[in-house]
Amino acid sequence: MDTAQIIRTLFAIATITGLLFSKSPFLSKYLSYGPRTIASGTKSATNANSPTGAEQDTKPTSPQFYKLLNRIITYPVPHAYFSHFYVFSVMSSLFWAYQILTQGPLLQAVARFGSTAKGKDSMSVEQVVLAWSLMTAQGMRRLIETKTLGKISASTMPFSHYLLGFMHYLGVGIAIWIEGSGR
Repeated sequence: MDTAQIIRTLFAIATITGLLFSKSPFLSKYLSYGPRTIASGTKSATNANSPTGAEQDTKPTSPQFYKLLNRIITYPVPHAYFSHFYVFSVMSSLFWAYQILTQGPLLQAVARFGSTAKGKDSMSVEQVVLAWSLMTAQGMRRLIETKTLGKISASTMPFSHYLLGFMHYLGVGIAIWIEGSGR
């Protein structure tokens, strides 16, 4: 399987996982954050029903590992940290532009595992440049909005979403240029 297909598969798995989580009463608590939180106030959905605000969904008899994992997954990240996604997105776009312009070693390493059907990639070089430009512009626009227009609120998101946001922007950055790597 080539790199482009791996990335497509990972995005498909992420989408299916998100849909499954949203339909599961037990797992849907991990999707709720910020203004989408069902709870009132600044408590996250994971602690909304707890009188003390502490995580109560884990049974006392469950192994310590699961309690720790649940705490890590649901650890609240402040709203101010949302801007990190856009900083990362812009930095990723600039990094890959540099790799492409200089035929950098990381580009070469990933492209070696790129499309196995050379010359039959799904995007032309012009399309790759257009998609990369639009992704860079979107990241810059959101970063500027976040820093100039955004109001910091008391809302939070689970740490797992914070990590998934970085994985998304990393994956999109690679997915854009890998589609034309055989040209």
